[in-house]
Parts: sequence; C-alpha cells; structure tokens
Amino acid sequence: MSSRFFKDLRERIHQKTNESFCEEVHRALRESLQPEIESSDLFVTAQSCKDVWEAYRRHHKMSFLQLVAKEMRWSQDVKKRIHKDRLNTLSALVWLVNDWKSFVKLVRLFKLEEQEFTILEDINVRAHTNTKQFDETLDIRLSDSNKRHSPDEIRDDIKRAQQIFFPVQILPMSDIPQKLPAGRRMPFLEVARIYPPKSNRSGLSAEKSVARVKVADGYLPPISRTNSVVAVKKAMVSKVNKERRALSKLAQYESRPDSIMVCLGAVQIGEICYIVSDLALCDLRMVLNQQLDEDCINRLPPTDELRGPSYLLGGALGIAKGLEWLHWELPHFYDQPQECFHLDLKPSNILVFGAEKSWTWKIADFGEASICVHDERANNGEGTDERSPVTTTRRAPDVYQAPEVEIENGVVGRACDIWSFGCILLDILAFASFSHTGVKRLQAVRSDARENSVRMPIAFYGREGGTGTPSLKAELIEMFRDTSILGSPWLSIGHAPAPKWIKRYVSRIKAEKTLITDTGQWLIHQSSEHIGSLSLGETVLWDDIEGLPQLQTCFSGAIQLENVKFMDTSDMFLAVLCVGTSPADNVIMVQRLDQEELSEKIHVIHESSPMGLSVSCDGLVLVCFRNYVRLYCPGSISYDKHFGTSELQTACFSEDGKHVYAWSIEDSGSNGTRTRSWYVWETTSWETPPRPMKHRVQWKNTQRSATHVVCRETMVPLNGIPYQFDKDDAPPGGTVLLHFMYFDHLGNVTLISSQSTTLSSFQLPHRITGVYQAYALLEGHRPKICLVRSQVGRGFKVEYFEVPPPKTSTWSAKSLKEETIFTEVEMLTSLTKDFDATDVGFRLRHSHNGSMAYVVGTEGGKTIVKKAKLL
Repeated sequence: MSSRFFKDLRERIHQKTNESFCEEVHRALRESLQPEIESSDLFVTAQSCKDVWEAYRRHHKMSFLQLVAKEMRWSQDVKKRIHKDRLNTLSALVWLVNDWKSFVKLVRLFKLEEQEFTILEDINVRAHTNTKQFDETLDIRLSDSNKRHSPDEIRDDIKRAQQIFFPVQILPMSDIPQKLPAGRRMPFLEVARIYPPKSNRSGLSAEKSVARVKVADGYLPPISRTNSVVAVKKAMVSKVNKERRALSKLAQYESRPDSIMVCLGAVQIGEICYIVSDLALCDLRMVLNQQLDEDCINRLPPTDELRGPSYLLGGALGIAKGLEWLHWELPHFYDQPQECFHLDLKPSNILVFGAEKSWTWKIADFGEASICVHDERANNGEGTDERSPVTTTRRAPDVYQAPEVEIENGVVGRACDIWSFGCILLDILAFASFSHTGVKRLQAVRSDARENSVRMPIAFYGREGGTGTPSLKAELIEMFRDTSILGSPWLSIGHAPAPKWIKRYVSRIKAEKTLITDTGQWLIHQSSEHIGSLSLGETVLWDDIEGLPQLQTCFSGAIQLENVKFMDTSDMFLAVLCVGTSPADNVIMVQRLDQEELSEKIHVIHESSPMGLSVSCDGLVLVCFRNYVRLYCPGSISYDKHFGTSELQTACFSEDGKHVYAWSIEDSGSNGTRTRSWYVWETTSWETPPRPMKHRVQWKNTQRSATHVVCRETMVPLNGIPYQFDKDDAPPGGTVLLHFMYFDHLGNVTLISSQSTTLSSFQLPHRITGVYQAYALLEGHRPKICLVRSQVGRGFKVEYFEVPPPKTSTWSAKSLKEETIFTEVEMLTSLTKDFDATDVGFRLRHSHNGSMAYVVGTEGGKTIVKKAKLL
C-alpha cells in the first residue's frame, strides 16, 4: 500500500469510540480493494489487510488489534499468531459490520483465540450443519443495513466476505488440485487477452482463452515469485481435463529439461479451470511468419541473428532434447517404463522466451498428449493392444501431423512426434533460407499435396501407389538445392566454433577470492566487506548490463572476515574455518547456499594449526592438519586419521561425498628419496571409524620445471567409477575403480585406482605443465579430464584428454599409449583467452538442454564473470 494512503489515513484518524474505529477500518479496507478499475471480482490481499492495521498501530498508542485483544482477553502469544496469520479474517469480520458490539459477537463466533483457529476461508456456508451457531447471530447488524438479518442472509454475507478477503492462493501444479466453489476470486490485477485475438469484449472468454495476467504479490507459488506477470489459460474444465492431468504428472519430475513447458499452478472454480504458466514472448509460428509486435522485435535477437544457425539450431536442439526426455527418459511408474507422446507438435505449440530464460524454446499445449506405460510396438506406430494409445476421433488435416494421427482409431507413438519435428525443421530451414516468404511457400506446397492426394489427404510427400503428389518430394529438394542462399554463418558451422551466446559482467566490488561450485550452480564472491553468493542458474539475475546483480550475503553477522582462514564449496554448501578465541580453538561454519539458516558452530580443538578445509556435497567437513585429518560427521561426531611421520599434503572429498582422498610425503633417506602415500576411504558408514586403502611408492624428483608457466597442485576426484577397458584388454581380478588424478606443481600426473581392496598408483610418462584448474567429465564411455592451462604472457586455453587405462606394478593394458593426446576446445578457450594469467575459475554444467559454461577471472585487475550457452 502506498505511503500516501498511510498519510491520508493518519490525517483522518482521531481518538474516537470503538464504533468509530470499526467504521474507519471498514473505510480503509474499501480503499484497498484491487484491481483499481471497475470490476465484479474486486478483492483485498492479505498484505493490504496488514497495511491497514499497521496504519492504526503507527498512529495510536493502542492499536485496533490491541483493543480487540483486550476485549477478548487474548494472551500475547494468541495476539502474535493472529497478527501473523489471521488479520485478513479479522478484516473480513469488520467488513461484515460497522458497530463494535456486532463485531465482538462475530469474533467470538469464529473463536480466533483457540489453538485450532476457525478461519473464515475454511467455512463452507452451504454445507455448514451447526445452524445453532448462526442462529446466535440473529441480533447482529450487518454493515450494509440497519436491520437485523436472518441466518441465511448472514451466510450470504459471509460467503461474499470469503470471496473478497480470500482471493485464491495458487498452489504448485504437483500439489492436490484446487477445486473451489463458484464465486471465489482470482488474485488478478491486470488482464490482457493474448488468444483469441483481442476483441471488444473484456476479460477472458469462458470457452478457451489465454491472457497476460499480473498477479498480486504473494499469491503465486514460490518458484514463480520472481515475476508476477504470467500467462493464464482459462477454459471449461471439460476442455482441459486431459491437459491438466498431463501437466500435473510432468510437474512431478524434477529431471525434466527446460524445453518442457510446465505449469506454475492450476485452479478450478466451479466449472472453470485456470492454468498458470510462465509468460513467453511469442510462439515459433509467429517468429517463422514474422507476425511479431514491437515488444517481441525488441526483445528477440536482431534479424541476422534470428535467422542464424546459433539461435535456430540451438532452439531446435532444445526441442529435440525435450522430445528425447518425453519418449525415453520419463521416470518409471511402479518399475514399468513410461513415455509421453505429445501428438500435436507444431510451431504454434512451441513457445519462445527471451534473454531472461536463455532464449529457450519450450514444448507446450499437452492437450492431446498420452502419458502411460505403452506397448513397445505402439511406440513405433506398429501393432496395437489394450495399452496402445489410439486416436479417438478423426482430426482435421494438418501439415505437421503424421498420417496415422489423422486416421480414426489410428495407432500412434513416438514416430508421430518425430514426423512433426521433421516438418518443423523444414520450416526452420525455409525461414533461414528465404525468411517468412519461404515458410509460406513451403506450407502452400505441402497443403496442395494434401488436397490433391489421390486416395486420402494424409500424404506429406508423394508415395508409391498414387497416395499423394509424386512431384512434391522433387519440389522440396529443388527448393533447398542452392545452399549458398543460407549465407556464411550457416556454411561456416564447424570451422569457427563459438558459444551460442555469451553474457559478460564486471563485479562492482573488488574480489579478494572467487569460487564457482563444482556443479556450476553458485558463484562465491569474497571481498573486504563480505562473502556473497549468486545463483548462476537463475537466468533472471543475469539481465543486468551494468554489472553483477545483488549478491546474497553469507554468514551474515556470524563471522568476521579478517578471521577467515579457509573457505571451500561443494554442490549447495559453503564452509569457512575461522580463527577462534585462542590459537588452539578454531570455528567451522557451514551454510546451505539456497537457505538463510546457518548450521551450528563446530569448534575445532587441535594441537597444530589447520592446513586446509574441504566440504562434501552432503555438508560434511574435513579439516587437514600437518600429520592427520579430522572428519566431522552428522551429530558433531568426528574421526581422526593419523599419518604418523608422514606429512599430509592435501585431502578432499569425492564429488559424490562417498570417499575421502588424501596423500602424504615422508623422507626415506639422505639421498633425496621420499615416499608418497596415497589414501582412499569411504565415508558412507559412521558406525566404525573409516579404514582407508593405502598405497606407498618411492619417488625421487631430480627434474626441474622446464617452463615459467605456473602449475597449480590439483586433485581431481573420479568418484570411484569403473574403468571401461577395451575388449580383451581388462586385467585379471575384476573391476578396476578410478579414484582420483593428482597434478603436482612440476607437472607430474598420477592416477590412483583400486581393484578389490588393493590401491595402485600410476604416473603418466609425460608431464603436463601449465595446469591451473582441472576437473573430470564423467559422462560417456571413458572419463575425460578437462584442463584450464595457463598460456605464456596472457590468458588460458581449455583442452581435454581421455583418462588412460590404469596400470599396476604387475600389469599394463595393451591399449596404453606413451603419449597423451590433447584436444583443444576452442569454444571454451574463447571465454578465457583474454583473462590475466593470475586466476581463473571454470565450470561446465550439463543438462537436457545442452551445456552452460561459467568462468570467472580478472581483466585489467577487475573481476569478470562470463556465462555462455554452448551448442
């Protein structure tokens, strides 16, 4: 509510009787009705109710709520609970009456002081059976009249108050469907029709329509509250029942890719259903036909980029990955594989988003979709049984539909969606070649083929036996024969790789240290003033051309920055080790980055000074000392692992948190020989102290660094994954597990593996110098190590190599090569080549929509963060 409202309200208020207070509250509530235009669906939000009561509290020594509490003899705890959760109920009761005595009777009727509140919203007045309770209100005078009302009239007034003071709270789609009685009001502030096209009528059509809607603050699910402007489809329940069931099921699966459009929530009021979803810029049909308004034109890429391969193929790849997930990767249903067939894929059902959603295309409109455990023959459009989805009615011909979709009782499957996707790709190619005129020409050619079909209008191109126009296939080939019309951006694909798009931001505050979590989800930014975090996955936060968005402060007020000795991140956790009250007493604090609550402080009592800190993806903490490590487990249980006379070099968790990896060094003699000891132990059982596997190897370093390029000591966890040997090349004795790869400051690289309970180490024959950061890519047949390597003078390059077969003292794989083969990733090197050769952070994040790269470094002394969408 505006400050002007508060000012006007305070000017009107004077010390009056209780009756006058009721009248003033009632008048203030009328002024807070929304939307501000004339409407039969006016409502008052919960926040507006709080604002009205707060206005009185600011002006008077005793607020109206205190007057009520005194009259009702409420305790302080009851008053706090009501002020937090029930002010809209109290406001509705004031709305029903104007005089104090009637108000007091209504408050007592609703028994707000009890632990189990009787809330106005929960009363179904038609089904209410306790008529005696309402008979007691016969002598209550309602606010719209001076006469007493009957119980039925009071019920009607309570129903109207419900509608005004309890606009519908939209719940997430995966929750229990909301079915509310007719008359309940949606919290819509503004409504602008999108489909069907605007007419003289206002609001939303009762048949089926889509509108751009601004929702009152606090009435959308938490996942969508960053943007209160959404799209709302309104239709009769019978028209969208199938779509609502499909969307509700898809919303339950967190593994879905971004290219699948799901609902934020759905509400059924009487026989009308409202489906709420993110608001797109437009659909793909509008892009391909260039039917765009000025706002869409300004928010889409420029015309040359809009018709370029980066935008079009990137969007099409997202749709392909979305179909792959629908067809093959839906979670099982009671151990049975299930699939989703869309069956109505076309450009108008692909929604296009702008930069705030990373230019994503999303598959929408699941009104014809089939989600179930399907017969495998049906998946490919062959055969039928009781589980095979079939078309129930003959659908109108469409140039994007597969032939079997148009046949009544035709068996449908994933092949239908692939057919439609191929038609869309042809439209995209026509748009890239000839702009929107090419799309219209293509659609005309295909429509003519259907109309002129000899047997039935289902042929996409000419078929043997005279089922279509034989010349259509030749026409299409001729239409796209001259590839030069596509222009150089298409013809140079593969020759000059570059990200689909890059966003670059400069930190407003000088960073002393920056980290990117191992999942690429969070940026940690430490300055002289605070430690802050930024969710890299929240695309809305990247819409700031002036610099990094506002960082969320970590450990707010709980630590002093000058006392922070070590900091580490993993997945969703950030851990710091701070100097305590004495040299032998340090403090560890862990914060989950998506929550504000802090964990309890862990006091580290030790004899020697800590040398390092590691946190796992589960929030466990590992502290390194000179000759031992201490592992802090749930419930503040800790375990120590001592290394005797060995000096610990480093220790860390595996990325999945199931192992701890460490290595130490011990002098073995006066000739410079030292013993390296490698350790691996599991962290999954806390019943007994973990016993590590250990491997010792004699090592003597007589080499000197042959380059001036810095090498940073780096331990790369491999998470104990099995190595996939070539056929007839596996060692005897069973599966070999890969644990970690270690790069030292001289470029020596060691691979640690195990077989059964025996740990082995293998040092690569050639050094790898200039390594500044390294991490594992564990997808695919063989794991790869991605390296960020310093270049002499300036910048970094990104390259990878395949992890070689493990080797033991008694066995070596035949496929083991003497030379390590590196492959430079030019697309990623382009992100880091201009950084100062002092510091860099780099992460890749893979999803069903492709890959994102996040890098942080310095240019000219300023902290630079880049985010890139990779093809």
